[in-house]
Amino acid sequence: RYRNDNIEAYINLGEAYLAAGRPQDALKAFQYVTELNYERWAWPIEYVQSFYFLGQLHEQLGDRARARDAYRRFVGYWKDGDFARERVAIARKKLASP
Repeated sequence: RYRNDNIEAYINLGEAYLAAGRPQDALKAFQYVTELNYERWAWPIEYVQSFYFLGQLHEQLGDRARARDAYRRFVGYWKDGDFARERVAIARKKLASP
């Protein structure tokens, strides 16, 4: 399987920025992951989870429309799967609220 260490690095960087309270920097890191082409097929979990983090970040930064779009994409990929059920439930709840 092809591995691109940059993807893992950007995921880790985004999570570190999130934990450090640097949402703008975290946003850039997760956005990078969602804009990849071939690499997203080699890192599907990280790719999809990036949309969840983008939803959180856009919401934190006050951009409700982008937050909803990111949550919608996240839920669209996971749907009724068994992975990240808690995050899917949170995203669905946020999408259901006005």
